[in-house]
Amino acid sequence: MTDANSYNTSCVFKVTQNFVSQILDFRSMIYSNPEMSSLIVDSSKIIDEIKVADVTGRIVFARNQINLPKTTIDVSGLAEATYFIHIKTDTGKTTVKSFVKQ
Repeated sequence: MTDANSYNTSCVFKVTQNFVSQILDFRSMIYSNPEMSSLIVDSSKIIDEIKVADVTGRIVFARNQINLPKTTIDVSGLAEATYFIHIKTDTGKTTVKSFVKQ
C-alpha cells in the first residue's frame, strides 16, 4: 500500500521512543530502509556505539567506533520481536529507542 507521496506504508518495523537520557543534547531517529532488512540510525551528533538488545537484555547486535552521525545496521537475521537500540555519542550521551521486527 502506498500513500499520496508514493511511500510504502506497509511497515515491518514499529519504531517508538522508549527512553531518553536525563541530559540529552542530541536528536536521533531510527527508521527502516526500503527493503525493510535494515535500520538506519540518524543522529544530530557523532555516533560512537550502537547496541541492540532483546527484551531479556541480551545484546544481539553491537558496533562501536562508528564515528558517523548516520549508519545502517542489518536486522534481517533477527527474529520477530521487540528490541531496544542503545545509541551512544562520542561525548558519552545516550538514548534508547525501541523497534518491533515483524
